[in-house]
Amino acid sequence: MGKQLSIQPNNLQHNVPAILDGATGSLRALAKVYFVTEVAGQAPGTIDAKRRDLSRFLAFYTHLYGHDHPAEWYASVTREFVRGMAREKLAEATCARTYASVRHFARWVHQKAKPFPLGWRYVKPNAQRLADALDELS
Repeated sequence: MGKQLSIQPNNLQHNVPAILDGATGSLRALAKVYFVTEVAGQAPGTIDAKRRDLSRFLAFYTHLYGHDHPAEWYASVTREFVRGMAREKLAEATCARTYASVRHFARWVHQKAKPFPLGWRYVKPNAQRLADALDELS
């Protein structure tokens, strides 16, 4: 007897393309898909850190714009977010890790979900300009 494939009809729980189609208008919805597709399976500490990092960024973004539509996410927004963390006197390692989490999420959004009109590099600030901005606050 051969092996039979078990196919679940109407199983949208794991249909990533269908979930992505419904999530492209909201950064929070995209973050949920990102966690299911990219972060799941990593170490529990990594998952917690990424959740905190993206929650911090999404709270900043929503406070700034009053919504979480990805269309207005530009490098200047990310730069101001990192400056805000520096003003809060967070540890440099925390700022670096949070920035890396946000940068990876931005790249994933651009490549897998909804391309940014100007490209994802316009969401990621120039590393030297970011370092200069942080030095100004020190």
